[in-house]
Amino acid sequence: MNEYDQSEASIHRSMQQARMNTRPEDYSVNSQGSCTALHMAAEQGHTAVAVALVDAGSDVSAKDKLGNTAMHEAARGGHYDIVTLLLRAGADYDEAGQDGYTPLHLACREGCYDIARSLLEAGAFPTSQSASGETPLELAQAAKQTEVIRLMLGAVAVYNARKPTGYKILNCTIFGCKFAWSFHDDPKTTRTPHTPRFP
Repeated sequence: MNEYDQSEASIHRSMQQARMNTRPEDYSVNSQGSCTALHMAAEQGHTAVAVALVDAGSDVSAKDKLGNTAMHEAARGGHYDIVTLLLRAGADYDEAGQDGYTPLHLACREGCYDIARSLLEAGAFPTSQSASGETPLELAQAAKQTEVIRLMLGAVAVYNARKPTGYKILNCTIFGCKFAWSFHDDPKTTRTPHTPRFP
């Protein structure tokens, strides 16, 4: 049995356990302890398995040995339905792996327009930098992902339109995509978590 077949078998065992309502800790980590079954389902695009795991209580924000979450894997693989599932389940959409890549970085690099748009609408930070200083827009440009470049130019424009002082929430629509972010005037202060509200 090759590595892919082992992953497939592990996923389906986890799905069966999830349906039997076993404890989440019984199926959260694979035999090597490097990632969760949800990571593997997200990577390979097994939406039904991901739904079963999430419904059974799998940790949607768990990290693998590289610091990546299931959201990273779904974004990298272009699996929109799983990204949507994870967003609805409250997964962290701005978590960075050890390389500094967020799910938005990966979606932009791979040209996954719908995923990038969904992450932005959820509140993903459009100008976050990887460990090597790359932004999502720069990755899209390097990969010549035209539609994603257009999307990110709009997102970055909204981000840069903030006032120099004070606190505000920006709600704006550019290229058919709605954005909302919160800001403080102190650059050392992180963004305030919020739930975007659109008219």
